[in-house]
Amino acid sequence: MKIPKQINVKTALIFVGISILLTSLFFYAFAATPSSTFYISSGVYPGAPSYTIWKEGANYFAKDVNGMLKYSGTNASQIITNCIANNIHIKIKQDFVGNIWITNTIVIPSGTKYVTFEGDGHVEAVDVLGGLKLTDGANCDMFAVEAGCHQIHFVNLGLHGNKAGQTSTSNGIRFTGSISDCRIERCSIVGFKTHCVYVEGSLSASYFLNNYLEDSCGDCINAEGLINSVISNNILWSCRWAIFLNSTTLACQDNTIIGNKISHQWYGGSGGGIYIYNSTGNDIIGNWIDDSMIGIHLVDSYRGVINGNNIRMSRQHGIWIYHCQYLIVSDNFIVGAGCGTSTPTYDGIYVAGTGHGTHYCTLSGNMITAVDITNKTRYGINEEGGCDWNIYSNIYATGCSNKNITITGSNGYILDSYNGTEWISSYSPS
Repeated sequence: MKIPKQINVKTALIFVGISILLTSLFFYAFAATPSSTFYISSGVYPGAPSYTIWKEGANYFAKDVNGMLKYSGTNASQIITNCIANNIHIKIKQDFVGNIWITNTIVIPSGTKYVTFEGDGHVEAVDVLGGLKLTDGANCDMFAVEAGCHQIHFVNLGLHGNKAGQTSTSNGIRFTGSISDCRIERCSIVGFKTHCVYVEGSLSASYFLNNYLEDSCGDCINAEGLINSVISNNILWSCRWAIFLNSTTLACQDNTIIGNKISHQWYGGSGGGIYIYNSTGNDIIGNWIDDSMIGIHLVDSYRGVINGNNIRMSRQHGIWIYHCQYLIVSDNFIVGAGCGTSTPTYDGIYVAGTGHGTHYCTLSGNMITAVDITNKTRYGINEEGGCDWNIYSNIYATGCSNKNITITGSNGYILDSYNGTEWISSYSPS
């Protein structure tokens, strides 16, 4: 019987070294192999989106959480729609490889819950590639959230409405019916034929945070019904109204509008910063409003707060309250109201309501000046006839053309205020 040779230590080490070298070359060759498609590793990994959608040339692709290709084609709207279901996170790659062209509305069907649409970041400039953009003649909303939906989130997306290419109504995101707990955050929504965001139904317990909304023919945010929601730290630019809450048939109540940067709101010759109609319990706090038609306008509104806003160079009134009750208007800084007219026509704060009246409001700590715009502000504070039972305290008003502070209500009071020439410790027209 032939006994095989034993392998000595030196030979064994040579074999091990060769094996390691061959293995390394194999893995290097595998890793260096180029791919023409966006790569997602196979197998579920922490934080993986349910679907990832991207563009190559004129084609769109969607891979699932396991890295498997699920949908492909030339219609981005259909690819995105195919991915929508309950408990889904959809990642849309917007990495400046060209516009993702949307040809028809992406509908989130009635009753859908827990869907997040996530992009790669703002697409703010009109001519920058990489966002979702309506094709010429699409004439539709980009996203439509239907009744009964819950927790639909839009995060870090760039949406472009291509308003020059549309001939009829188109909104960036439209909510219709009764919907709750939604969020629009860090999105850029620009250039729509109608509104950037349109709440056609009733939206409650929702958030609009850190968005950039601009250059649409309607309003940045237009809501027929908005309840217990927050609009905070957005940049709202060059539309008609920045925020327009019009509760004609639905309720707009108990909302907080805080810390927004608003400018150039007068598209088509009308509009302004913030408009609220027929509402209760809304707080407007710490907003910066510049170069807009009207700063803040409340009509038929009750039990709300207008506090700490900086309103500069409004073309008409700085703050206009009409037929309102139980408002607190405090610590606002208003400079250059009425600057859009050649003769003094508009006021820093206009308390209006002839035949209806504005009653039981407290205006305190407001500073109003027109000195730096050659006195184009008519009145610093102007209480119109028919208003009464309002208190004006710690007001500082200077440089207005007609009078810095004037009130008409026989039961109204001015306390500890400066009217441009003297301090008023206590005054009532009665």
